[in-house]
Amino acid sequence: MDDDILTGSIFPVIAQVETGAHSAREKNRILSELSRVALMMSATCGRFRLNQVVKSEFGAPLPDGGVHWSVSHKDTMVAAVCAGFPVGIDIEKVVPRSASLLDYIACRKEWELIGAKDWPNFYRLFTAKEAASKQSGEGISALRAFRLISCPLPGLLILERKGQKTEICQLKVPGHIVSVTFGQRTEWKILDAPLRWEDVVE
Repeated sequence: MDDDILTGSIFPVIAQVETGAHSAREKNRILSELSRVALMMSATCGRFRLNQVVKSEFGAPLPDGGVHWSVSHKDTMVAAVCAGFPVGIDIEKVVPRSASLLDYIACRKEWELIGAKDWPNFYRLFTAKEAASKQSGEGISALRAFRLISCPLPGLLILERKGQKTEICQLKVPGHIVSVTFGQRTEWKILDAPLRWEDVVE
């Protein structure tokens, strides 16, 4: 990917959500809808016109009139971003998992770069690689192909894959870590009030 298209400001929107008591399937549908509400807010902040939000048959977001987008959600939070170039975002809740995942997500050199081999750093790596995989359009299948090569600043990671670098901007929100691929500037938008399921359920 050419460096000259990875420029411009982006406005990732992060929001707490209230989904109500529903089945797992219905809750996932509501979270998907709420993430799209956040996406439209990101589009407004960036002055993008996003007319339709459509995915390919493989589940990859399709750009609309040159506007690229990405969304992510967990049980109580959603994240979304629009950009004039390929973009990826991921949010994860920081909870312990199987210890085998620590070595799955990163090699020894990567752990040495990021610091302690613990769950907060695991999720920093995981969300960074997931966001980069989304930007590439390949999704989680490409996750392990990205390697951490630098941590130049707090909240900034540099990944590399096949000689190409991807910058990742990160943010800690209550109990979660968010990563987004970015251009010249990232301006996080964290909503004060939660998005509620009543706003999207027919």
